Amino acid sequence: MFAFAPGDGKAEKQKKKDRAKDVRKQLTKGGDFAALAAQYSDDATKTQGGRLPTFARGQMPSAFEKAAFELKENELSPVVESEVGYHIIQVLKHEPLRALTLEESRPQIVQFLAAQQQQKAIQQYLETLHKAAKIDVPQTAGR
Repeated sequence: MFAFAPGDGKAEKQKKKDRAKDVRKQLTKGGDFAALAAQYSDDATKTQGGRLPTFARGQMPSAFEKAAFELKENELSPVVESEVGYHIIQVLKHEPLRALTLEESRPQIVQFLAAQQQQKAIQQYLETLHKAAKIDVPQTAGR
């Protein structure tokens, strides 16, 4: 991925798009996806050669997801723009939709419940601070 950085202007985004198009051209000429991702990508997937874990609908930026689910196996996408950057996608395998077992779901459930408890604790702490706060607003002359 060619990630957008905060403050990237039109010119910087165009440079990233041009770089993505160049990498895609290398891929269409037989370039190795993993090697090129490791060399050019500027996100966390760089160290995995651009490989993402299997994901379901609703888990990725919408433009990325739309392109990924429209591709056939081993097909290469055009350069795709999402809200986070430019992407070149190659789907290695489509997996059929299936229900997860409790054991497969356990890590996500634990993470969700922990985040829920953390959010509740933060909210309670903020309410405590708000109740204990004494805010003096100085009066200006003439009021």
